[in-house]
Amino acid sequence: MTAAVPIRPTAVIPISHAGDDAWVAWLQKERWPERLASWRPQEWDGENWLFRGDLLNDTTCAWPCSVATCGIGITTRNGLCMTCRASHKQSGLSQDEFVTTHVAAAARRAPMRDRACSVVASGDPCPRAATQRGLCSAHADSWKRHARRGSAISRAEWAHSAAQALPPLPECRVRGCGTASDSPTGLCPNHRTQWRKAQESGLTLGAFEVWVDRQAPWLSMADFSLSPLAPVVRHEVLYALQQRDLRGVRMDPGTVRRLVKVWAGFETLTQLDGEDCPVSGFNAASHWRELIGWVKAAYDRHRGIDPATITELNLTTAGVTSLLTKSGRRGRASTTVDLTPVRQPWLRRLLWEWVHAVQPNSHGFRSTLQACTLAATALSLKPGGGQDPAALRLTDMDAVIASFGDARQLDGTLYSYGVRTALRRHFFDLLDFGRGEGLLDDLSMRFAANAGHTIPRVEEDEDEAAKAIPEFVIQQLDTYLESFGVNDPRFPRSGLSESDLAWMLQTAYMVMRDTGRRPREFCGLRLDCLKYDQGEHHLIWDNFKKKRMRRLLPITRQTAEVIQRWQRHRRELRATLASRDYLFPASTSDRKYAHMDSGDFSRALRFWVDGLPNLDSDVPDENGTPLPFDRSRIFPYAFRSSFAQRHADAGTDIDVLMDLMDHRSPDVTMTYYKVTMERKRSAVTTLRLHSVDREGHPAPFSSNLSYESKSVAVPFGNCIEPSNVKAGGKKCAIRFQCAGCGFYRPDPSYLPAIEDHIRALKADREMAEAMDADAFVIRNLNDQIEAFQGVIERMNARMTDLPEELQAEVKEASRVLRKVRAGGRTLLPLTVVETSGASA
Repeated sequence: MTAAVPIRPTAVIPISHAGDDAWVAWLQKERWPERLASWRPQEWDGENWLFRGDLLNDTTCAWPCSVATCGIGITTRNGLCMTCRASHKQSGLSQDEFVTTHVAAAARRAPMRDRACSVVASGDPCPRAATQRGLCSAHADSWKRHARRGSAISRAEWAHSAAQALPPLPECRVRGCGTASDSPTGLCPNHRTQWRKAQESGLTLGAFEVWVDRQAPWLSMADFSLSPLAPVVRHEVLYALQQRDLRGVRMDPGTVRRLVKVWAGFETLTQLDGEDCPVSGFNAASHWRELIGWVKAAYDRHRGIDPATITELNLTTAGVTSLLTKSGRRGRASTTVDLTPVRQPWLRRLLWEWVHAVQPNSHGFRSTLQACTLAATALSLKPGGGQDPAALRLTDMDAVIASFGDARQLDGTLYSYGVRTALRRHFFDLLDFGRGEGLLDDLSMRFAANAGHTIPRVEEDEDEAAKAIPEFVIQQLDTYLESFGVNDPRFPRSGLSESDLAWMLQTAYMVMRDTGRRPREFCGLRLDCLKYDQGEHHLIWDNFKKKRMRRLLPITRQTAEVIQRWQRHRRELRATLASRDYLFPASTSDRKYAHMDSGDFSRALRFWVDGLPNLDSDVPDENGTPLPFDRSRIFPYAFRSSFAQRHADAGTDIDVLMDLMDHRSPDVTMTYYKVTMERKRSAVTTLRLHSVDREGHPAPFSSNLSYESKSVAVPFGNCIEPSNVKAGGKKCAIRFQCAGCGFYRPDPSYLPAIEDHIRALKADREMAEAMDADAFVIRNLNDQIEAFQGVIERMNARMTDLPEELQAEVKEASRVLRKVRAGGRTLLPLTVVETSGASA
């Protein structure tokens, strides 16, 4: 990678007066770095402007035909050339059998094509190639005339005794052709035919030399020639190709060959529109945009254009690197960015110089550009518009910092504190670069930050919606599951049929939904990812984020059966060698991961979700019809939050959920137990009216405050005994035999806990009986079981008498409060004090 040097403005050369010779000389000087070896010495023939692709070079998009005896260059890896493809269709063989047994037509023709003329005159063989029965065309004609005269000697004897020696034929005059010419025009038979057609179309003999100079030799799929281009365009395209090659990307001869056909009609590329590509086909538009971008950027440098006047920045030619390409290699961004929002010339020049000198990644550039845009907008509203850097003052910097503090997204939402502080940091880093490079010598020293220039921290709203996808939305998605992966034109199939691709994506969706693993974790499952132990199925998965491998996750039998069905089918599918051990194979062998890329799955999920006919939310409109659900909330990682939220809502203990999520810190798991203040208040409002005493008589609390301040949550209900409330429920004198306590105030949210306690008491009773415990122990356990069962029966009877709408409200409120308790949190922070007294 060559380091970019900041370009200082020089005298601008007008386009109309930019001589071709000076422009070509500049390109030749700047083309390929002298410190490197010559450009592609095994492939590029600079004298003939000819590129012959090396089929064994990994940096060239050309590979040999898979048929062992063929070897013709093609543009797809592990594919067949057109001739062999046609023979394969007729053979009826599998591709594996065909590529090893078929004798290609090129191989059958090769022995005859490579033979020399058999004439040997005075011990010297004829230097010309055999074309007719072992003779060159001239000797074949001589032999025919000799034979018509009735000669008694054979052809072989004639070739070794009577034939006359001939000089070698000159090569075709077309640059790089190499085929012998026996024509007065100096052209080989192929180019002689092309010249004849050109004459028939109106080309005169006086244009012959120009015509020859612009002809290309015979080209294979791995070759291209720049000869058809105008002299200036040849140098421009070669410069652009070499600059592109410095980035480490592959050379695509087929695409270049298609572009050359279009560029053959131009005298220079400097005036073409980089976004208006008339060539169709894979990679054509990106090549057109990038190569013309390199030429235009070079032309601006040649002419000494002032960066302050440039309104567009080509990120590729500026050296902006993207963080990640689909194949896993670092590439370059290939878009053009509009710089007009940066209205101050001094700031635009500074940004341009910084990009070319630092060559940041795409994230750093976008953040710095956003910071410059915000600063430019803020300065434009001040007197003078920030145009004169020497006139800037502290108040101008105040306005810039304020714009960072109030930076908002497109929907009006305030950016997070981290993003807004990053904008401030990127802007000051840019100023520091300019001062260090001497680019801001005119900038006022008063335009600087001080201790008061901080970004305000805004507390997040406690009622912010969670990222988890609601269960009723997941149920709707499940009804459309059969359409997932069907007719998705963007997903790379890697030889998979449409049905196999849909099956794979649907299996991955169900694993994602049922296991709550991160995107790369379920995409990277091994083929042997199931373990059956003591009657339970476990998923073997890798925690790539924390580098904890071979983790075990209990899964349901239904989820295990889904995986097993795909495993059986997966073993019958062809996949790349690197993907053979993975449940979901990668699309191609050159991907970053050998398994399915999580980005590919995310895009497939988005394509499917966006195409669903309807997806309802639980919010009704004015007519009672459900409003559409926001589909942007559906993405792979959200299913992990849904998995955790599902367990938290069901009252799963926080320690258990920590293990399921593979968290090391309970603080991380606690985020899934977060209940918003509004939902908590609503739940308390509902359940405080349904509290009962130990006899099942109504004992409602007068207010939410009373419910939370005059009671404490104990294992099987609320307790209102004052000393136990002060002790946070830790001072029960009768050891939580709540069903016999007058201070016991259960509500429906405790029903599952009471049922669990009854089962535990029955187990204790069986153990006591087996231990031959005293009768009073057995009697005490029986009495507790009977009392708690009575509490359940009376609360269930009261629930049955409620209207269905109220029952649903009570159940939802119970679920919310159970989640609070499962998270290990009390409804109000209470101080535990040492005291004694009766309790429930």
